[in-house]
Amino acid sequence: MAQASHQTILKLHGDPHRLALTHPALAARKAVTVDLPEILKQRLGAGEITVDVRRRFGEEGHLRLRLPRTTAPGRYQASLRSDEDVIPLEIEVAPYRRLKVAPASLTFAGAPGGDVSVSVTFMNAGNIKLEILKRSHLGIYDDFGVETAFASAYRGEVDDPMEMIRTFVSKLREGHGGLLKLRIEGAGTLEPGEQRTVNVTGHLPEKLKAGHAYHGIWTLEELNYAVFIKVSKREA
Repeated sequence: MAQASHQTILKLHGDPHRLALTHPALAARKAVTVDLPEILKQRLGAGEITVDVRRRFGEEGHLRLRLPRTTAPGRYQASLRSDEDVIPLEIEVAPYRRLKVAPASLTFAGAPGGDVSVSVTFMNAGNIKLEILKRSHLGIYDDFGVETAFASAYRGEVDDPMEMIRTFVSKLREGHGGLLKLRIEGAGTLEPGEQRTVNVTGHLPEKLKAGHAYHGIWTLEELNYAVFIKVSKREA
């Protein structure tokens, strides 16, 4: 029977799905059982997890533990059990931010100066609350703006290098479509594990050119979400 150990408390820490511990006290063990506290038992649906121990750095044992990604950050008192003894364990779960969005990218289609709306589903796959803002914006650019700027600079009749640079910069600016302003209906706090479908309305800038396509990046938490715009002609 395993005997209680009076050794220093070991600490397992990291993101909930990437908890790790390296310590000499584990080097002689092939596997250990992690006895979880009641609050984690309820979340995991099990009271213990058996984990293989690997040798690392020659004299130290290394183990990894995966808990649900939505496990709340904080410190949990547990224990490591093997045939030899029982070692006190502190599980320190770090804050973990992860926002998932569907579809994989956002596409608007409409005429300059008009409003267009699409549905987007947000999912909080992390362990802390996330905030979806009611309003946002992003810069948008003509898909062929850079190519057009290069072509205009090289195909011009002027050979002066400075004039070519001015032409390039001028055409590059023309490819900037301005700011795409967004309104999000259904925005607000997204709890860990929560999924919500919202309505995103974008106002297409007047300066967009009919028949052209534009793109931009909408920054959401730590996610860079691609946005595409197909511009049609204004209705008569």
